[in-house]
Amino acid sequence: MTNPIDRAARWLQAWDGQGTHRTATPGDHAGAAWLAAEAAALGARPEIEEFALDRLDPGDCHLDIDGARIDAVPAFDAPAGEGEGRL
Repeated sequence: MTNPIDRAARWLQAWDGQGTHRTATPGDHAGAAWLAAEAAALGARPEIEEFALDRLDPGDCHLDIDGARIDAVPAFDAPAGEGEGRL
């Protein structure tokens, strides 16, 4: 029988290796296919349902202070700003 800790570690490594899992990204599609295959291996009959959506894909996000660059992650769910770079 497989050690549950080893199995969990393999699942997390597989999941992490698929890339960013943000909705409708390649990593999200890879994750759906992987999860469906895992469920099928357990005897389930999974189906993947696709749907259209609009998504804001932010560009580079960082802060430059005195020559130091701090990478950041934008607030995806924040309201649209009044102008470039302002909320």
